[in-house]
Amino acid sequence: MHNRHWVGIGVLLAAVVGVSLPLSASADAQQEKPPATAKQKRAAGPPTPEQIETAKEFALEHHPELAELLTKLETKSKGDFRRGIREVHRAVVRLERFNERQPERYQFELEKWKLDSRIRLMTARWTMSQSPQLEEQIKALLKERKESHVQRLTNERKRVAKRLEQLDKQIANATDSTNIDAEWRRLRKQASSRTGQRRSKKTPEAVTSNFDNE
Repeated sequence: MHNRHWVGIGVLLAAVVGVSLPLSASADAQQEKPPATAKQKRAAGPPTPEQIETAKEFALEHHPELAELLTKLETKSKGDFRRGIREVHRAVVRLERFNERQPERYQFELEKWKLDSRIRLMTARWTMSQSPQLEEQIKALLKERKESHVQRLTNERKRVAKRLEQLDKQIANATDSTNIDAEWRRLRKQASSRTGQRRSKKTPEAVTSNFDNE
């Protein structure tokens, strides 16, 4: 029973980190892997206390069931806990980039992560139980994810259409020949005004010069 419990935990962790293969590979398979680069070694190191806290808070707010699993792993399997934390923290960093660079997409990407995470976790539970109820719940989540994706694309299409409309107006203004005449009249008026100002400044000097000559 104890072994079966940890097999279940392993399957759930696989869902957390988004993989479909068993968590532990054979010795032969591990030997076939290429040596890790320095960057990969740093990424595989233990997460910092700040990263752990950020990942836990994020999971607790957006996927409490995942947060509960991470809490169990923290006391039962340190290696699996670190892998789960790193995966969640990567998601947090990615979402923060969206919030900074494309805030209009942030909410959609957050909802997508929440749906993806729930789907992975529920699918992992289904592999252990083959529950018809879980299957229906997963299908409902898949439908919700597809609808959310369609909504994001629809909003993006509206944004692009609005931008194209603005460009069409700019093109029409740029090709309108009457604009050239209007622009020339504006330039001519400015030039005449500057010329008049220069003449008005010279007038007192000219008057004074005339009096001196007399």
